[in-house]
Amino acid sequence: MRRLIADTIALVVFCTVAAGLVEVLVVGLSGDQLLYTRLAAIPAIVLTARPYGMWRDMIFRRFGVRDGDQTRATFFDTLAFVSFQGPVYALILLFAGASAGQIVLAIPAAAAAMVLAGRPYGIFLDWVRRMCGVVVLPAAAGRADD
Repeated sequence: MRRLIADTIALVVFCTVAAGLVEVLVVGLSGDQLLYTRLAAIPAIVLTARPYGMWRDMIFRRFGVRDGDQTRATFFDTLAFVSFQGPVYALILLFAGASAGQIVLAIPAAAAAMVLAGRPYGIFLDWVRRMCGVVVLPAAAGRADD
């Protein structure tokens, strides 16, 4: 239950801020479109937060990312974030009524932002998990608490 809460808080906060900046500064959504997109995103974020956390945890376990292994963590945080959040974001834009032109512009911009955001989000997620009393990454011989 703590992981569910931590993962949800982290993704709602991070995605609301990061995606909102991209939608305004790069895509050029109007204030109304931004508000609608961010409000429409909250249910999707809440529904996908724990599955994303599980996806990331699985990738980290599968590829042996350990606490303190920053180079591998950066690579696999980026991979996990882009591969999971890219398709989710495209569906959110579609649902929010963005035009085809806006979606075509938003997806590459969002993918670029996701590449840049993958590790910062991973660090933020780990911090929120710690604040919620959740074990973050396995030690050299252990594994994450599920």
